[in-house]
Amino acid sequence: MKKHQNKHFKLALILSGLCFFYGAEAQDQDSIKVVQLSAISVNALSIPVDSHDFGGMIGVVSKRDISQADQTIIAEQFNRIPGVLMQSGTYTTNRIAIRGIGARSAFGTNKVRAYFGEIPLTDGGGETSIEDIDLSFIQSAEIIKGPNSTLFGSGLGGAILLSPGMDTINLVSLRSTVGSFGLYRFGGLLTRANKNLSLTVGFQRQSFEGYRANNSSEKATVYGLANKVIGKSEFQTLAIYQGLKAYIPSSIGKTDFNENPSVAATNWAGAEGFEDYTKWLMGVGWKYRINTRLTSSTSVYANWKNNYEPRPFNILRDNLSGQGFRSRLILKTPKVDLNTGIEGYRDNYEWKTFENLLDSNNPGSTQGVLLSDNSERRSFVNVFVQSVFHLGDQTNLETGVNLNSTSYTFKAISSNTRKHFDPVFSPRISLVQSFSDAINAFATVSHGFSPPSIDETLDESGDFNQNIQPETGWNREIGLKGDYQKFNFAVSVYSMDIRNLLVTRRTAEDVTFGKNAGSTRHNGIETTTELLLYNRGLTQWRMTSSYSFSDFSFKEFSNDGVDYSGNQLTGVPKHQFGLTLFHESSLIFSGINFLAVGAMPITDDNSVFSSSYQLLNVFTGVRFSLGKRMKTEITYRMNNALNEHYASMLNVNAQAFGSAEPRYYY
Repeated sequence: MKKHQNKHFKLALILSGLCFFYGAEAQDQDSIKVVQLSAISVNALSIPVDSHDFGGMIGVVSKRDISQADQTIIAEQFNRIPGVLMQSGTYTTNRIAIRGIGARSAFGTNKVRAYFGEIPLTDGGGETSIEDIDLSFIQSAEIIKGPNSTLFGSGLGGAILLSPGMDTINLVSLRSTVGSFGLYRFGGLLTRANKNLSLTVGFQRQSFEGYRANNSSEKATVYGLANKVIGKSEFQTLAIYQGLKAYIPSSIGKTDFNENPSVAATNWAGAEGFEDYTKWLMGVGWKYRINTRLTSSTSVYANWKNNYEPRPFNILRDNLSGQGFRSRLILKTPKVDLNTGIEGYRDNYEWKTFENLLDSNNPGSTQGVLLSDNSERRSFVNVFVQSVFHLGDQTNLETGVNLNSTSYTFKAISSNTRKHFDPVFSPRISLVQSFSDAINAFATVSHGFSPPSIDETLDESGDFNQNIQPETGWNREIGLKGDYQKFNFAVSVYSMDIRNLLVTRRTAEDVTFGKNAGSTRHNGIETTTELLLYNRGLTQWRMTSSYSFSDFSFKEFSNDGVDYSGNQLTGVPKHQFGLTLFHESSLIFSGINFLAVGAMPITDDNSVFSSSYQLLNVFTGVRFSLGKRMKTEITYRMNNALNEHYASMLNVNAQAFGSAEPRYYY
C-alpha cells in the first residue's frame, strides 16, 4: 500500500511542478504588475473591521480557502490557524479545541460557541456541531481565540463565526466529487439576484463507505437563503435541513491501532451501531438603518433534532427543540463605535434509553424495555455592550462587558430538579496602538466562562448535580501585527487561568458524570505569516505559515484522590506547525497543505502519549471557460500523501472495562 501511495505522491508533485512551469512560461514576460495581499475584513466586533486593527488574534478562512479545501470537512483549514486543533474521528464525530479549551471533551465540541450568520449553532449546554453546515454553503469563517469578545457569551475557548454564502449575480453551480473509500458527493446552488432581492437555494448529497468497518454514512442537506431590501430595511430568511445516517466504528485500543486500524470496536461492530437523525435550523432577521450612524439588527430562530442511536450498551432515542432571539443596536461615529444588545435562548432536550437485545449469533440491535426517561431544559440570557473608542489616528480602546444568566431544569422518572447559576459578569478591555500604517500592537485582558454540558451536569447515579459550576477564566494577551503589500504577520503571547475545571468521568460504558476538580494554566505563543512569493502576469505563488507553542498544565487538580497538579494538559500538543503553498495561473492551479502536530498526553497522569505526526495534502487542477457563460474546474486531490499512520482523534482518559485495552484511538 505504501509503495502505491508514494507513486501517487511523486506524480502529484510532478504535476504541481508542471503547473508552475506552464503558468510561468505562458505569460508575457513584460506584463508585470504589482499585486498587494488583500486586506481581510472581519466581524469579530459585529462591526466590519480590518483584522489588522482588531485587538486580538483572529483566524480567518476566506472564500478562496474554502473553495480550495477538501469539501468533506473544514478540519484542514481550521488546523492551519495557530492555537486551533480540530480532530475528526468520522465525518460526524469531531472535536475543536482552541488554546486547549475543549480538548478534554469526549466525542464533540463544547466550550466554543459558533454562529451561522446571527444564528447560534451551539445548544443550551454549550455543545456545537460545526459539521452540520456543509462547506458549499459557507462564504467564510472567523475564529476568535479565547474569551476575546463580549458579544458572543459563554465561549471560554472562543467563538467561530460562519458567514452564509450568497452570490450577488444570477448563477447556477454544480459540483461533484468522487474519492477513495466509496466517497461520492453531488450538489448544486442556484442564485437569483437583482438590486433589492437575492435568493440562493442549494442541496448536497454525500455517501461514504468508510476506511474502517461499520463506518459508512449517508447525508443529505438542503439550504435556502433569501435577502430582501425594502427602503431602510433589509430582511433575511434562512432554512437548513439535514438528514443523516452514519454508522459508528468507535475508538480502538493500541493493538488494533498498530496492527489493524481499519477494524471497528468489537462491541460497536456487533451492535452495528449508528446514529440516524434529522435536523432543521430556521431563522428570520431584520436590519433597519435608522440613520447614517445608527442601525438596529434583530433575528429570531428555531432548531429541531430527532435522533435514533443503537449502541452496544443501550438504545438512545433523543430529540431537541430550541428557540431564541438576538437583537443589537449599532452606533458608528468618528469618535466611538458602540454595539449593545441582548440574546436569549431556550431549548428542551429529551432522551430515553432502552435495553438493547443483542444476539451474539445475529449482529445488529433490537429495542427492548425502557431503561430511563429524562429531559433537561436549558435557558440563558446574555446582555452585552461593546465599544471602540478612537483616541486619535493611531490609538483605539476596545471595551466591553457581557452579563449572563443561565438556568437548567432536569426531569427524570423519579425526580425534578432546577438549578439557577449565579450571574456571570465578563468584562474585556483591549488597547490597539498603531506605530505606522503597517505596524500595530495590542494588549488585551478578558474574562470568559462555559456552562456544563449534559454529561457534566449529572452525578454518578444519573441525577442532577446541584454543586456543579461553570468553568471561568481570565485571558491576558499582547501581540504585534504587520501588514505590508507582499508580507503580513501576527505574533502574540498569552496566558489564561481557568478555574472550576469541569471533568467528565465514566464508571461504565453507559454511565458518565461530571464534577469541578481544579484549575489549569494556559501559556502560549502564536505566530502566523502570509507572503506573496511571486507575481508575474497572471501567475502567482502565495505562502502562509503558522506555529503555536502551548505550555498548558494542570495548576491544581486532583481526582479520585490522585494529584495531577503540574502535569501537561490532556489532548493538546506543545508544538503545532502549518504551511500552505498555493500557485495559480490563468489555466492551472495547485497547492500543498502541510501540518505537523506534536505528541499529546492522552491521560491525566501523563503515562500515555500519542505519537507526533505530519500530514501532507496536495492538489492540482485546471479551470477554463466553455463559451461566455459557463466556467469549469477540475481538481485532483490527495490527502495524507505521505501515508502517515496516525489517529485523527483521541479519546482522552478512556477507561478500560473488563480485560479490554483502553480505547484511546479514533
